[in-house]
Amino acid sequence: MTFVTGGGGGFGRRIAGRVATRFGVSVSSVVKWSQRLRATGSVAPGKMGGHRKRVLEPHRAFIVEEIGRTPHLTLHGLKDLLANRGVLVSHNAVWQFLRREGLRFKKTLLALEQARADIARRRRRWRSLQGNLDPGRLVFIDETPAFAGAGSGSRPTWRRCAAGDREASACAALLRTATGAR
Repeated sequence: MTFVTGGGGGFGRRIAGRVATRFGVSVSSVVKWSQRLRATGSVAPGKMGGHRKRVLEPHRAFIVEEIGRTPHLTLHGLKDLLANRGVLVSHNAVWQFLRREGLRFKKTLLALEQARADIARRRRRWRSLQGNLDPGRLVFIDETPAFAGAGSGSRPTWRRCAAGDREASACAALLRTATGAR
């Protein structure tokens, strides 16, 4: 940068203005480049972009140990354990680290509550009473349309029939006779 070195490096606003006019750049560019020359000894641009240092890398062994000790540990719980060690990170930083390292939390087939004595007792009682249920008196309530496509303007392809028959052909026949359509 000729205009920075040509001005001697530490020039005032008036000289910076003349140098800027001569080289067709802004005054602020001349001032910033001269400041960079004084501070670093070079007008070369600084490094742009790159990756941030991974804060949790040094704590990988601790994290793996904690997950092994407490498999149902939540991300927020792990974040709190790290904070107790003086490592302040966000919930997202913990999640990104676990994802990058392949340390994913998987839900088990058996809920942890099922191991509790009171829950196990209630489940045994429920199973013992299931044999007394009369299937003819059970009512199945299908709430699927309430959640699937509700409010999106979609309509079911079937209609309810008098006997609760949902078969499309039977309903179509009933609708034709009821409306007089052919």
